[in-house]
Amino acid sequence: DYILMHDYLVKLVTAHLDNGTDMTISLKKLPPEEIIGSSSVQFQHNGHIGRIIEKPSPDDITSPLSASLTFVLPGAISDYFSQMKPSKRGEFEIQSVMNQMLQDGFTASGLVQEAPYEWNEENDSIVVM
Repeated sequence: DYILMHDYLVKLVTAHLDNGTDMTISLKKLPPEEIIGSSSVQFQHNGHIGRIIEKPSPDDITSPLSASLTFVLPGAISDYFSQMKPSKRGEFEIQSVMNQMLQDGFTASGLVQEAPYEWNEENDSIVVM
């Protein structure tokens, strides 16, 4: 877990309005050993997001950027909820719906977040990054 800066959500919405894509995804740079437990974002040649690879194997990591859990999504996403199926891990994942939307022609961009604070469960404290 992590704490966002006070203005990050405003920056995310502003980026969404400026980029003109259907979806805007909060991105976080992670080392490979953490990406395998999170996600890797695959980019298209135009810089838009083409796919989110959930919990990738080391060979499937396409970038050091991971999709965080903050999104600006279109209302049309609700049309996809009835199509949601559990992942291989038995989880319902919003990223699966977003990937289907991308395949159907929706567009997505990302905004890399500056996460200066990260939760450290071992000592139940906030660590300044």
